[in-house]
Amino acid sequence: MRSDFQTATPFARTAFALKEIFHALGLGPFTKNLLRRAGFELRYVGAIAPAAADPDIRHSQVWPFATYSPWLTDSPFRRIYDAVKYHTQVDHYLYLCYDLWQLVAEAAKLGRGDLLEVGSWRGGTGCVIAKQAELSGIRNIVYLCDTFKGVVKAGALDPRYKGGELADTQTENFASAISTSTYTNRRLTVWAGCGRD
Repeated sequence: MRSDFQTATPFARTAFALKEIFHALGLGPFTKNLLRRAGFELRYVGAIAPAAADPDIRHSQVWPFATYSPWLTDSPFRRIYDAVKYHTQVDHYLYLCYDLWQLVAEAAKLGRGDLLEVGSWRGGTGCVIAKQAELSGIRNIVYLCDTFKGVVKAGALDPRYKGGELADTQTENFASAISTSTYTNRRLTVWAGCGRD
């Protein structure tokens, strides 16, 4: 992932190897939640080198310190999130999933239009979107799209992905997420592929 940092730091190589093992065994989300419940957060805080193809494009880790957490008291959101949290990569403090939840409620005010998620991995955030669409009265179709082959078309400017990451999914993961999410509106379509070039 960050090869320059891994090469320069023996501890980082070990930590990243352990991370890959946990991810391969499907223990990543479980371990994160276990650490969080114990009051700990494990994260990378080192510098991120610019992409070789364009050194002017810079990246950094952003960790907000705000304390307002409306997702803690939003019972419908908590129910759906707790049901699908092991089916999503979007899990930092719930706020990104909660942003999706709120955006769907705002989209309901438009009165028309389908919803589309591109890069659904195992369907967790797609179920969050679909459940809020149902609760908000959106009757249109919710499309969940994924290649089911992991990251494709990663380029030289991508600081994180090289290609093939997140390939540990299949359509059965979506069925599992949907069945545990109490989502009842059946206007949901899973679409395999990465669209036109």
